[in-house]
Amino acid sequence: MKPTLTGYKIEAERLRHGPMDFVLAEDPKVFDLQDDPEYRFEDPVRGAIRAQMVGSDTVLVTGTVHTVAGVACARCLEPLRLTLRADVHVTFMMDERLLDPVAFPELHEDPVFWYDGEMVYPAEALRELLLLELPTVAACELEPGDICPIRNVKVGPMTFGPNSPAGRLSTGEEEFEDDQSFKGQMRRLREQLDGSG
Repeated sequence: MKPTLTGYKIEAERLRHGPMDFVLAEDPKVFDLQDDPEYRFEDPVRGAIRAQMVGSDTVLVTGTVHTVAGVACARCLEPLRLTLRADVHVTFMMDERLLDPVAFPELHEDPVFWYDGEMVYPAEALRELLLLELPTVAACELEPGDICPIRNVKVGPMTFGPNSPAGRLSTGEEEFEDDQSFKGQMRRLREQLDGSG
C-alpha cells in the first residue's frame, strides 16, 4: 500500500534513495480551497503522485489529482457538481530566482516552484493545477435543441459583451418567454452582480 502524504511535505533526502509514491485523500482545507467565493469544495482531494530526484537537487512530482467543485449553473442557477481532474507534472528547484516572479517571469512559464533543498511542499502546486481546471463559465451541457437538462426548457446563448461587466451574464436576444421563473432568476442574478460591482 502506498503511504499517504502526511502534512503534504516530502523530505528531499529520502528521494536520494529512489522515487516515492503517495496516495492523496484529504480535506480541501489542506489545499486552501474552502474559501473560494464562487465554487464550493466539499469532497476530498484524491489522487496519486510520485516524487523523484532529478539530478543533484531538482525534485519532479508527477501523477494525477481530482476532486469535485460545486457551483450554480450559469444558465439555470441549479446546483452543478463539476469533476476536476488535473495531471501533475511539477518541478521543484532550489533556484532563488523563483522567489521573484516579477523579475524572472520566464522561470514561471512552466509549473516550477522553489524549495529549500530539504523539504518539498506540493500542496500549493496541486491547488493551482486543480483551479486551472475550473471552467470560465460553469454551465450544464445542453441537450439537442438548446434544452437545459435540469429544467427541461429551451435556453438562449450566453455572451460576455463589451458592455457587460466581468462576470455579468448577457442572455443575448432570447427573451425566455416560455419560462417566467427562469427570467426572474436571471433578473435577480443580474441585479446582484450589478450591485456587487
